[in-house]
Amino acid sequence: MSRLATIGAIAAGGASVVAIAGAAVARYAVLGRRRPMRAEFRADAGTVVLPRMEATVEPRTFGLQLGRRLFRVQEVVRVDTSTVERRVERCDLDGAAEVSFVGDVFGRESPLARSAIAHTGEMEGVSFVHWDVMPDPAGKRDVWFVHVHGMGAAPSSTLRSVESVREAGYPSTIVSLEASADIDERSRGMAVEHVRRVVAAIDHAIQQGATRVVMVGWSYGARLVLDAADRRPEVAGVVLISPMFDLLEVLRLVATRRRLPKPLIAAAAAVLRTPVVCRLAGIDQPIGDGLDLASAPRTLIFHSRGDATVPIETTRSAAAAFGEVDLVEFPPSPHTLEWNRDPELFGRSILAWLEQAGAAEVLHGSR
Repeated sequence: MSRLATIGAIAAGGASVVAIAGAAVARYAVLGRRRPMRAEFRADAGTVVLPRMEATVEPRTFGLQLGRRLFRVQEVVRVDTSTVERRVERCDLDGAAEVSFVGDVFGRESPLARSAIAHTGEMEGVSFVHWDVMPDPAGKRDVWFVHVHGMGAAPSSTLRSVESVREAGYPSTIVSLEASADIDERSRGMAVEHVRRVVAAIDHAIQQGATRVVMVGWSYGARLVLDAADRRPEVAGVVLISPMFDLLEVLRLVATRRRLPKPLIAAAAAVLRTPVVCRLAGIDQPIGDGLDLASAPRTLIFHSRGDATVPIETTRSAAAAFGEVDLVEFPPSPHTLEWNRDPELFGRSILAWLEQAGAAEVLHGSR
């Protein structure tokens, strides 16, 4: 082989490596990755011992996923240089286990999940599954909330926002992006059917008597609720948690922070923008232009200053494009753990937003 051919082969091989690595980075940006941690459960004490890190030490509630079981972690009992011991709700395990740290605290076995009423159907050739959670006692029926989870998350993860509005007397509908009958099944990527399933949930709420609908979107779910809001005039407002407005912007910002090589960032962005190839990243359609935020209905955004998955800078810059927006910044916490960090602030902020003079007019008048 000539020297020129050898150089060409090496260059082609290098380009292939960059492309493969770029696809891996793009897939990570879309689907994320759960890192297991070692937990030592102590049934007699009703506690669990975890590695000491910011996520496990901060004052918040969170979940530990062990297979199909979800344990709700509560207050700190003890902290030393390397571990933290915390209370666990209904702890019946003893010994060590590999668990995943999650924001979910209401699994399928929780009373709130058990109260959810499932509905299935089909709209425009797309199947859907969603659940209704009604307030007790029955409260307002003309305003409904529709909750949409994010990528890699389960419908049950939205029970946090459901709980906040249920306590105020509002009924809710929870969307399953995968149209799964299992409320704990996590989504596997991005698909064009997702927004249709969100629209189907809006239509269901209207059929149940809603004249105004408030959408709640978590992470990637924020994109879906904004898209759906543009299709149904009954949507009077949106609440967004750790919103992912522009996946490409998030990819570039996070990759730059982690000092990934520029060719790798460019390759990952190319994967997300290219038809067919984008499926390597877990999406069935290439990422297109950003959302028209100026046409969005009245918006409330929750975002933590410590979000490393979707940095708050993306929300701060996007907020300027909205017509009417309120941004509530939470103390540092991982992605979509604003409710976990301060459930009272989360619920109180939604109710205050609803009670604002402008919000009252929007919810009971024309958009």
